[in-house]
Amino acid sequence: MKRKSLKKSKISIQKIGKQRFWFGVIAGLTSAIALSLIFNKMRESIRFFVSISTELLIFEKDELQFFNYFFAALATVLGLSICIWIWMGNSIDQRERHRLYKLQSRTNSLFAFWFTMFLIGQFCCFCLFCVFGQLYMDDLNFNLYKDHAVLFILIPIVIFAQSWFFVRMVYRAEKWIFSSLLIVIISTFTLYNTTSSNPKKVSQLYWKKYLKSYQYVDKATEKAKNNYGITYDSLTIKTLKEPRTNKSIWQVSNIKRAFSSGRKIPLDTIILQKIIIHNSKKDYSNWYYFLSPSHKYWNYPLPKNILNQLNFYKSNTSETKELFNVLQEMILYVNKAKIKKDINKYSFYDDGYLFDALFINKLQNVCDSLKKQDRYTDLSKTLPTIKNIE
Repeated sequence: MKRKSLKKSKISIQKIGKQRFWFGVIAGLTSAIALSLIFNKMRESIRFFVSISTELLIFEKDELQFFNYFFAALATVLGLSICIWIWMGNSIDQRERHRLYKLQSRTNSLFAFWFTMFLIGQFCCFCLFCVFGQLYMDDLNFNLYKDHAVLFILIPIVIFAQSWFFVRMVYRAEKWIFSSLLIVIISTFTLYNTTSSNPKKVSQLYWKKYLKSYQYVDKATEKAKNNYGITYDSLTIKTLKEPRTNKSIWQVSNIKRAFSSGRKIPLDTIILQKIIIHNSKKDYSNWYYFLSPSHKYWNYPLPKNILNQLNFYKSNTSETKELFNVLQEMILYVNKAKIKKDINKYSFYDDGYLFDALFINKLQNVCDSLKKQDRYTDLSKTLPTIKNIE
């Protein structure tokens, strides 16, 4: 028995249908442009929402360029999938095997499109809630560009090849494949230049939020250099400007621990403590204790720790002057705090961190004690009045 062979004809506009052909082209281009805009805006939206709870995600120049090209290429090949899905919907050829291959081609195109969109959505949620939403983001060994760049290059190539695989089972499409490849490359460069989002917009919003803190760090460190000859290394200054990284949390915790150790604290550490209190930096590792009204979770040295440090120095030293500045910042911090009235007592809190009336009274007692000492007469005048006191 002879086996019947099915000769494939060349794909053409006539085979697809003129109206369907142009509708597919327009739909594919529209989808590519829309998807490229969505991908870029989604990335910037993730950066924005992540910056609310942790450090801003900043891409290096080559990393940003790579992902902009990836988004443009991915949007283009997904647009091609929509285009082929429309093209293969014609019913000009009535042969059963051709109809089955066309149905397979359409199913494959839709599957590639929606499965890719599903993976992108899942990955965005993973990054937003499970990875970049963590406080210890600077400790994550997670760099897609450096570790998995090849994967992002292969994804558009695989989708492009899959889009044409079942089409070739119906038609001979060598010329169309090469032509579409050229169009995909041109479209990728075009979308890269026209739809790529500017990361500076989100970065400027973030920097504007912390602009005063950054300026104070620069001003305080420059003053320490001019007045005391103290020079902080770039890593220390960078950590001072980071509100929620692991290094920043350890910086706050270690300085607090140094003050509570009972040992003599050097001038450079005292100045760091002043900057930290002024910028309201916190040890977020204790965030789950925010309901406790105990001053145990006060993020800075206790008033008695400052008083103990003053005993190490004479009244006319730079260390004494800066310790009074630390006390001044503590009082200003307390004065800015809101008051939450409980059943039996007042609780004072700032950004969810409570410290009770007992702590405020201890701070007032330390200030009163210093004002009674003649050697601190001039320095005591610099201390503000504590407002939030029962």
